Amino acid sequence: MAGEKYRVQLTALAENLNPKNRLYFDRLYDTLLLNGAIYNSEVVSELAYDVLLDLLDAQADGIGAESYFGLSAIQMSKKLLKQVDMKTKSLRNLTIWTVLIGLFWNYAVSISWFGIEPTPISWVCYLFEIILLSSGVFLLFKVFWFSLLVKSKRLSDIILWSYIFIVLSVFLWGPRFLKDFQALYISSFSSKIICLILFSVYVLWAIKFIRSTANKL
Repeated sequence: MAGEKYRVQLTALAENLNPKNRLYFDRLYDTLLLNGAIYNSEVVSELAYDVLLDLLDAQADGIGAESYFGLSAIQMSKKLLKQVDMKTKSLRNLTIWTVLIGLFWNYAVSISWFGIEPTPISWVCYLFEIILLSSGVFLLFKVFWFSLLVKSKRLSDIILWSYIFIVLSVFLWGPRFLKDFQALYISSFSSKIICLILFSVYVLWAIKFIRSTANKL
């Protein structure tokens, strides 16, 4: 039982939980799913399935989730993830994908599509974006964990979205001050052709990624 089959079984079984235990399991499962990108997702699903079976047994005996496990949902998810090998390749691919997409779209919006002005290419600007985006992906998981430890759902959302807003703001506004620093200038026509070629590569890459992901489900 893997992929979609696991998720169907988990959803069906979770319907048998009482509201309090369901809230506990949903929070634990959502946390495990988020981390599935950098951990072995199939093993993560198996762990969630085993936890759900244990929780159903405990509920039948009149024991609540937190009393049975002796841990909060987030603490329990951390304990479970310690048993799973991190897929460093997946984390690396996620980081590379984020960085390349960020660089591409920043390049695309810097082009004068309806004018003849040359496009500035600053190595300082792009180096700044690479550092910002790669560190941003890594820290996102840390910030997410921290936000989950906050008991207030509203405050948790504020922390997470504030982090995302700050990273995006720095990404969008930082290059404006660096784009002309030690820059090379590419003619308007050439920069547009390059952008269209890069966009075609991006579309083909996205299609391949979606197909490979669908085949794994």
